[in-house]
Amino acid sequence: MNTVKLVRLHASVLIICSMVGLFGYYFQFGFFQVTACIPATVGMVLMIICSMQFSNPTVKYAILFLLTLAFGIMLTRMSIKFIPQQFQPLRKRIYFPVMAVSSIITIIVMIRNYYRYRSN
Repeated sequence: MNTVKLVRLHASVLIICSMVGLFGYYFQFGFFQVTACIPATVGMVLMIICSMQFSNPTVKYAILFLLTLAFGIMLTRMSIKFIPQQFQPLRKRIYFPVMAVSSIITIIVMIRNYYRYRSN
């Protein structure tokens, strides 16, 4: 799969999961929590970088990789922390692992694509 398409798909997963968290918190407590918008913000930044034209595409892929890696590490740590906690809402125990798995798959495919196209 093309790296840019995959990052756009990952960004869409981040935005959708963020909206689930935002509205889930609103329906539970009656107001919006700003921290639920953080994954959507990262997803929008990834989308903007995907649509930008760089003179050197390697720079574009490096920025996308580093953002995905950094946020993926944070999501993985948070999902490992949230899954066993029974007091956490079910939505949080579902959408954090979904975002973490999406990050892991995106990182693995980006690395695979890098080595595949580098050898050609």
